[in-house]
Amino acid sequence: MSNSRAWALATCLLMLSIAGEASAQAYPVVSLDYPIVYVRCPRSQEWTATAEVTVGGERVMRSRTFDVTDGPDRMPEVTRFYGGFQAGCDLMLRHPGGDEEVIYDCGSRPEEDACSAMDPAVSFDGARIAFAVFHGRVTRARQNADSTLFDPAADPEPVPVTWPNPLLRASGAHMLVYDVESRETAEITPYTEGIWDSGPAWLSTGRIAFTSNRQHVFRTLIHGSDPASQIYTVDPDGENIEVASHHSLGAEQHPYQLRDGRVAYSSWQLFGMLPYRTSNGGTRNAGSTPNKFHLYVQSPDGAEPFALYGQHGTNPNMASVAAHFLTQDGTGRVWGGVYYRANNNGLANIHGLMPPPEGQEGYGPHELEALPVPYWERSRYLYYPRDAMIIAPWSAGGSDLNAPVAEPPFEHPNYADPLRNVGKLGFPASVPEGMLLSWGLGRCHIRTLARAAIPADSASGVDNPACDLGIYRTRAVPSTSPADLERVVDSREYHEIFAKPVIPYSDLFGVEQPDVIERAEIRYRGTPGLEPGSPFGMLGASSLIYRETGHHSIGRDGVVPISFAFQSHSQLARVGGDLIRYDDDEICGVRILGVMPNREEDEREGNGSRLGERVVILGEVPARHREGGAPTIDSMGNPDTSFLLRMPANMPYLMQSVDCDGRALSTDQVWQSVRPGEKKVCGGCHVHSQESMPFEGTVASRDDFVPARLGEGYVPLMDGLDADGDVVVREVEGQGLAVQLERDVMPILERRCASCHGETDPAGGLRLDDAEEVVRCVFRDADQSCVPEARRVPGAREGRSTLDWPNYSYYARFMNARGSLLYWKATNRRTDGIADDERESDIDFGADHPTEITPEELDTLAMWIELGGPVGPRYLHDTQPPTLNVFGQVEGAALVSFRLGTTDLGTGVDVSSLSVCQLEGDGCAWTETPEASPHGIVDLSLPAPVTEPSTRFRFTVLDAAGIDTFRGGQGQSLLPLANGEGTGRGWALCEYRNSGYPAEPPVYTTMLRDGDVKLILWHGEPATRWPAAGELYDLAADPHELTNLYEDPAHAALREAMVDRLVDVLAAVEDRSQPRVSNW
Repeated sequence: MSNSRAWALATCLLMLSIAGEASAQAYPVVSLDYPIVYVRCPRSQEWTATAEVTVGGERVMRSRTFDVTDGPDRMPEVTRFYGGFQAGCDLMLRHPGGDEEVIYDCGSRPEEDACSAMDPAVSFDGARIAFAVFHGRVTRARQNADSTLFDPAADPEPVPVTWPNPLLRASGAHMLVYDVESRETAEITPYTEGIWDSGPAWLSTGRIAFTSNRQHVFRTLIHGSDPASQIYTVDPDGENIEVASHHSLGAEQHPYQLRDGRVAYSSWQLFGMLPYRTSNGGTRNAGSTPNKFHLYVQSPDGAEPFALYGQHGTNPNMASVAAHFLTQDGTGRVWGGVYYRANNNGLANIHGLMPPPEGQEGYGPHELEALPVPYWERSRYLYYPRDAMIIAPWSAGGSDLNAPVAEPPFEHPNYADPLRNVGKLGFPASVPEGMLLSWGLGRCHIRTLARAAIPADSASGVDNPACDLGIYRTRAVPSTSPADLERVVDSREYHEIFAKPVIPYSDLFGVEQPDVIERAEIRYRGTPGLEPGSPFGMLGASSLIYRETGHHSIGRDGVVPISFAFQSHSQLARVGGDLIRYDDDEICGVRILGVMPNREEDEREGNGSRLGERVVILGEVPARHREGGAPTIDSMGNPDTSFLLRMPANMPYLMQSVDCDGRALSTDQVWQSVRPGEKKVCGGCHVHSQESMPFEGTVASRDDFVPARLGEGYVPLMDGLDADGDVVVREVEGQGLAVQLERDVMPILERRCASCHGETDPAGGLRLDDAEEVVRCVFRDADQSCVPEARRVPGAREGRSTLDWPNYSYYARFMNARGSLLYWKATNRRTDGIADDERESDIDFGADHPTEITPEELDTLAMWIELGGPVGPRYLHDTQPPTLNVFGQVEGAALVSFRLGTTDLGTGVDVSSLSVCQLEGDGCAWTETPEASPHGIVDLSLPAPVTEPSTRFRFTVLDAAGIDTFRGGQGQSLLPLANGEGTGRGWALCEYRNSGYPAEPPVYTTMLRDGDVKLILWHGEPATRWPAAGELYDLAADPHELTNLYEDPAHAALREAMVDRLVDVLAAVEDRSQPRVSNW
């Protein structure tokens, strides 16, 4: 264990001896006694470029031949998950002795129909290899190069050059499986444009885990709108695809099953303040968000997701770099590449840790004082693994240029000249005698290379790579020198990555496969309230008081409480979710927030929540227990604040501790979910570094305790204390409570505030009579532009007024009513536990502010602040699909009935939409449409017992929209097609009107597909100045749309017929929903 400064010191000392040791060995190719599978990607070679430069005042063309151009080559990593890496990558099988064969050939594909094979995974018996193939076309980047590279006499200037490196613009990915003995390849999932199925991992349950964007979720809007990827599982034959990470609203990548049966993966938790742990030196800057990929674990079915590495710490070794590409060795240590995104081809160094006990994550606040590092360094080790290891300290970490080689020179047989950099490591895979990895020789730092676009090394005449990846083995773990690495396969023509041994799992672990973890509803069968088929799960905790949300820092005198700074970029990362200063006796209950996913790229239009998600309140549940008028005491001597509740499964949620009025005290910032039938109980609140407090023995664990029920038609809300000191709970009708500005808050502001804060001379310069002004000044005014200059407080940087997080503005703070001036003024008192005279530079409550606001109105205002200030009509849309759980009932060897559990967050279940089909060919052998339960279970007996295990069924249920059908709607229900009861229409229309990525002049296109013919019109004048054009494709003969027939004279009649058909279709889909007001 060492701090980052010690690692840097160790690296410098090692460099003195690295070169001498490495130059003594010639890196001969070693012969392994087992086969390996790996990916080889074309490495860019000699290239002649031409550019226009200025010499002696004249513009002239100059050409230059460069020996090596591999600097701009790209490998897969977190920012190139959907493509953007090398095209033409083959999947290779290398036999003992060195003979090789191509398993999947992409290298010979044409550029317009390119592909790359990636992500090989070997089955536990060593007999099959699952992998992904990305399809698309080749693109080449065009960037600037230094003009003097083409002519030393040229005026220095950047000149545009098209790089030769073939990059794959992927349009989708699918998975295949290769049988080693028969040499046959079969599809697991079919290729579908727009769907990326990748990263397969074999599971001990017999299924395969993988990542996909199939649910078409888009990540949190605060940090962009890229597609999100989730963990799925599937049978090896492609049947029974199921989401296994319903909590994921950011991205999950590359699952890997650990020896104990849990699935580890890279997770992108971008909610709330977590991205702001690092800032790259800027105010309100989240830094490089792709570096926030950290490691999580969960059961194969998605139950019990938990942070493993990096999620909660602030150490640069894990908080500021992406953790990715996992393996586990025979000792149980988990290894992964830890690198700075985008710039380093997935390379830097490889970190290892022994998995901590379940429910723990690393060093806790109570352990920091004892660490053998300077006190100012200790807080960086909060949640850092107790047994961390770096496989090769001599390799550069983070986004650094890797170390230059000291004298004597470092030689490698692939290059005539000594290498000037020691390289970087990545893509680990355990083998019985050590580790396989990819070693990137050269600088391997794209950011530096991109400044000149063409690698300077290539133009210098020195035979050195910019970044050449090959596969090596190290028997020494950790490695002390590059001399420890043995070359397995490394050619100048290719980059070699993703090496995996094709051996039985038992050769590594001594057992045939990882442990089997049953599905949650099997493990927790018999839990009261979770009968078979239930669409709910149980959530509870032993205590809200026993917590690590009130983190501590280390001062000269030891452990000290963290001060709640008015503005601090990383405050909510350091204090673990505490929003204000509060005492334990204020903790009164728990609030569950449902998080509905973003479904559209342009989601920002009409959806203005500052949380970037649709967050609704599922309910608030009291957790203060009293007996005989006195608080019940738990096993740790604190008032018992245990809770247990039932809530809809398969739904992302967050938790908050609340006071007795339902005001947030602390907040969760990591998406979670429970699976159907799961009972998930925590041993405290955010207790990740020490033993949990047992749930057994708490009030909520008792047999006679009645769990609260959420998502069953009403929302319980805490509403203060009654005369006996018990919490009052009121109920609001609905599946979840959304609070939105225009519908819920503006009427309150207009009644209670507009008389003083209206258009004319508003008090304090704050207008509260206009919705746009409320949004601008309360939630989008970090610069304090709405605040009179005399009232402004100092900003985060000297001489500036810009407020840092967690402030939205002068008037509101992140998810924090009790810390917001707007709420203080509404309730006429300061409520954050800090007095006005305690600090000089924060916002004060100020003068008395009488108000006539009612308790119910104050509740609404507080919830609106704590939900991120939702605004706009789209915020109220229901984007969460219903939960549907199917449980089969078996008698003897026959399936006789189903238990069908249904519930929904938002608008509820359309009870008439439940459909069950026994598939037969392309249709249904029979169909049943029982009425679904809005939040429960229905039983369905089969017409006859089913004994054939391969019999397939399809189950469907829909949301209840809660509104009348729009008369102008042009879509058609797909339910008849799903039930085999119709054929649908044979055409499809798409109209693009310069959305998503607006261009100038605007781009307007219209597409019609009719049967196997597709027409696209690029509109010109008078719609736009864009030149008019067209595309016409025969999809039966040309499914990939590679041959445009629009200008082909032989197809002129077809083109004219399709244009006529388009005019008819446009007339058919006109909006005639409005009543006719005249007959002329």
